[in-house]
Amino acid sequence: MKTFLKHALRTALLAGCLGGCSPSDGLEGLPLPGQPAEMQLRITTREAGDLNTRAPGDDPDPVGEEPGTTHEFMHSLCVFIVDDAGTVVEKIAPDLSTNAAAQEGNLRTYSQPLTLAPGTYTFYAFANIDATYSTELYNIVIGIEKDETLPSLASIVLDDPAAKIDFNDADGNGSRHFIPMSAVPLTVTVTPATTGISIGLDRLVSKVRISLQGASASSATGLTFSGWADRVALLSANAAPADVTCDGERTFSQAEVAATGGLEFYVNETVAHAAPFAVSVTTSNRGGTTYTATTARHDLPRNSIYPLVLTLDDYGLDIRVQCWVSPIGSYPVPVVATLDPNTYEVKLPEGAQFQFDIDGVYTGETATEQPADMACTWSFDPSAVRGLDFDGYTPGSTTVAGHVTASAGQEIPLTAQATWTDDGQSYNRTYTLRVVTTDITDVEFQDPVTTRAASSRWLDVEVLNMYSYK
Repeated sequence: MKTFLKHALRTALLAGCLGGCSPSDGLEGLPLPGQPAEMQLRITTREAGDLNTRAPGDDPDPVGEEPGTTHEFMHSLCVFIVDDAGTVVEKIAPDLSTNAAAQEGNLRTYSQPLTLAPGTYTFYAFANIDATYSTELYNIVIGIEKDETLPSLASIVLDDPAAKIDFNDADGNGSRHFIPMSAVPLTVTVTPATTGISIGLDRLVSKVRISLQGASASSATGLTFSGWADRVALLSANAAPADVTCDGERTFSQAEVAATGGLEFYVNETVAHAAPFAVSVTTSNRGGTTYTATTARHDLPRNSIYPLVLTLDDYGLDIRVQCWVSPIGSYPVPVVATLDPNTYEVKLPEGAQFQFDIDGVYTGETATEQPADMACTWSFDPSAVRGLDFDGYTPGSTTVAGHVTASAGQEIPLTAQATWTDDGQSYNRTYTLRVVTTDITDVEFQDPVTTRAASSRWLDVEVLNMYSYK
């Protein structure tokens, strides 16, 4: 029965066509060979991927997680459709000046009908490209027209696009610059049956999202993130620029760090390179402590989001201070000198000898012994500091000794950059000790017994009475 129905239907269709029917009579939607394809072209800004959903070294194309926020979409658009010979068969550059969403960089999707003859084409799509980002690319986007040859885009590089993003006309010149985007070139074989082509745009930058936590987070006074690339290839398939330099740096003020919701900022796409990214946070904790760390990541793919949580553990240094003065006509004698654990201020008499020893680290009131791998670099700015010198200091040693020649009433900042490992976690902290010089007549002499017990470097003074025999 089914065979009979199929044969009857085929016979009826043949009879109708032989009787002079047009292809549209009863055959709608069945394209004829060689007939131009009528389709819908759709351009979309792709979702950004959360880099914390994958480990470093995985597929660099992250899974879409967030569509984007205000101003992170299309403001302008240009699409080239190129045939096998490299000729532009269609150029799509819509006038978006009356599109309210586009004017704010919020146009998420653009679509329009498109008719193409059957064949193989490559689609190139760009958004938000202006002369500020690349004069070369801008001239191509504006200058190349239909039936012209599209030049190679492989060598086009944008210089530091992340630094030029300006949603609010910050420079006051009347222009705004939205995030530049490009699509992976898409090669499609168009047939009469093709009904639609969809292209996804990628932002050429990565968004870094930083939040602070831990006991010392509320005392943060500044933050610096550095190490990203200064140049970005236009197309993701291209290799990184040969002369790229990974020296990008962004510093935030205390008010910016303290803002609700943490920090969000753009950096240039950075492909894997030798050095990780560096982060430092300055705080008012203990008179001025700087927290320093490097990331596990060595890359920041385009169109990605890098959530970075900085934990500022309240680690302090257990610093033992020893001090000696030499009154006129006397040998060096020990005097009382202590370090304030909250402000890291220590008072030393003018003309004194001193020694600082790191005995360990502590969190709050809990002290631990010095970690076996602890190292410390003691330093000061010799161009700004007068009246203090170290005596034979070896960088890396947890002990430093020296002498003060400054008069009373001076404040001298010393830097102690300490590194250690605890329970498999590496720590790098920079502490600021404030040496305040006092009058030598105000010193408090130590109990000799205490001095002998506390001092392991300075030996007790030995007095020899010398006699001359004739």
